[in-house]
Amino acid sequence: MNGQILNPVTGDAMRILRSSGDLVEFAFTLPPASTGSPLHFHRGITETFAVQSGTLAMIHGDPSMPIHLTAGQSITVTPPALHRFWNPGPEPVEFLCTVSPGADFEVFMRAHYQLAIQGLASPSGMPKSLLEAVVMIHLADFNVPGLPGGLQHLLRTALVGLARLSGAEAHIHQLAQQTS
Repeated sequence: MNGQILNPVTGDAMRILRSSGDLVEFAFTLPPASTGSPLHFHRGITETFAVQSGTLAMIHGDPSMPIHLTAGQSITVTPPALHRFWNPGPEPVEFLCTVSPGADFEVFMRAHYQLAIQGLASPSGMPKSLLEAVVMIHLADFNVPGLPGGLQHLLRTALVGLARLSGAEAHIHQLAQQTS
């Protein structure tokens, strides 16, 4: 794939197909038995997942009822639906993911891959730096189920402020520019 970026920690790959700020479209390839994303929800981001090949397992809403999407199938996740995705099978899964609004999410994805490339990500793929992780969570509008929204917002606001003062936020944005 032209412009493909490989994550050496998780083994997945992405390519940005289009980007306008309001919307970003990615092509992803998850390796066999990839764990994908943890269970989360967004307050202001809508994502559409469209499988090109393989099988993409997803939680959409009820965590006890996973669904399996195959080539030609898609699903749109609107806020604040709980969701996660992974590759349950022995073959890679290729899918498109359209995110709206996309500007901050694009920065998140670019920095996510660059952290891994530079050895700054843990084995789970998350930044080794707590303050950089908080910036990433903020950019992705990532919210943890079961933790009160007000508390998440308060903690995130305080920690992003510290990240800004420490230079961690600027570092994430610099990393995102390196994958351009």
